[in-house]
Amino acid sequence: MTFRTVFAALALFVAAVALPRPASAEDVSRQDAQDLVDRARMSVEAVLSEKNFGSARELMKTAKGVLIIPQFFKAGFFVGGAGGNGVLLARTPEGQWSQPAFYTMGAGSIGLQFGIQDSQVVLIIRTEKGLISVLDDQVKLGADASIAVGTLGAGMGGATTTNAGADIVTYSLARGGFAGGAFEGAVIGKRSDYNKAYYGQDVEPRAILQPTMAPNPGSDALRDALAKY
Repeated sequence: MTFRTVFAALALFVAAVALPRPASAEDVSRQDAQDLVDRARMSVEAVLSEKNFGSARELMKTAKGVLIIPQFFKAGFFVGGAGGNGVLLARTPEGQWSQPAFYTMGAGSIGLQFGIQDSQVVLIIRTEKGLISVLDDQVKLGADASIAVGTLGAGMGGATTTNAGADIVTYSLARGGFAGGAFEGAVIGKRSDYNKAYYGQDVEPRAILQPTMAPNPGSDALRDALAKY
């Protein structure tokens, strides 16, 4: 089996497992959900404290919401796949951060791309339109919400791009090299299984993000980390 064949097979496998799946796709425990929240806290601290991401810290001051993906895995050799689970929090009318709702983000692509990369990703949602789009069952970035991307990773330097008209701006800290592709076209969908495990009942993301939602104390550290910005 050639190197190219192995890479293509890996990329197809990642695409298959990364895209949003039905809530019954796996049995998720409350500890699984808490681990994801804890890793989200570490990721938001790492990304928002990055010295080259001053623009991210500025955007957070007026952000409507934030989606944090602690581990977004990408692989490709002309055919590519990427995906990861994360949490969405919204800013309440009082300026505080809501409880986390669980989401997944995944993408598959064909084109000039190669490599493997593991990234910590923070999507800063700047507008009500962007937040409402993410709250839909599935949203495709660039189709349902405009997007500008700021990236920092191996061989990529500290280049960032912000767009005054973008609904969502994405920042990424990457480990490993990957050439080609972006977050444009990625699909975001809710993880009902994680939400049920974390809150002990079937609950929709829109309800979780309301100030009246019964809190899970396990999210306090994450919410405190976001409150710094």
